[in-house]
Amino acid sequence: MKTVSLAVVFVVISLTLAGCATKKYVRQTVNERVAPLEGRTQELEETVRRNTQDIKELDDRLSRRIDEVSTRVDRAQATAEEARSKASLAEAKAIEAQQRIEDLRSNLDKYTLLTTTSVVFKLNSYTLTPEAKAQLDSLALEAKNHTGYLLEIQGFTDSTGNVKLNEQLSQNRAEAVQRYLAKEHQIPVYKMSIVGLGKLDESEASTRAERRAARERNRRVDVRLLVNNAVNPAK
Repeated sequence: MKTVSLAVVFVVISLTLAGCATKKYVRQTVNERVAPLEGRTQELEETVRRNTQDIKELDDRLSRRIDEVSTRVDRAQATAEEARSKASLAEAKAIEAQQRIEDLRSNLDKYTLLTTTSVVFKLNSYTLTPEAKAQLDSLALEAKNHTGYLLEIQGFTDSTGNVKLNEQLSQNRAEAVQRYLAKEHQIPVYKMSIVGLGKLDESEASTRAERRAARERNRRVDVRLLVNNAVNPAK
């Protein structure tokens, strides 16, 4: 019995020692395998951390770059809008200028009559009276208030007398008016056109008094003040 008991005890001790040895072996084996894994895990974690940091830095750089590009695009767009606005304004001004040129060309030979002044003469005379000179003085002042003016001077006579003499007399009267305006008011000769148109008819007058009054009115010079439409557009 003692022998059996000792054998049992020996077996138990052997098994216990064998179990301890096995656990130690297992622990050592696990540690040997886990340690590299832990090191590798740490390396991976460090790699992930660095990659995450790099990604963040890259994202920050990209964000700043995107903001810079966006700002440049906005500036470029604003500049383009301003350029288009200036181009549109320049085009509108060019069209307006072209229209003005066309208006100027179309109005170069067009004149508007502002007023007509009639100065009368004594029978068979082409000497200006004081009243006639005063009328011409007023007309000259008005003419000088305008740019691009022109004076049409037309001389007439009454219906009495010789036709040729009347034509010459009417021309002399027109020249007398032109000469006065040129000498006394320095109206350029090229701004004055003159013509003697001879006698005017008084046949419409029914009475002797009316015919006498008509003849007195017809011994005259009409001065027409016109302004060029290209310089003074008609309203």
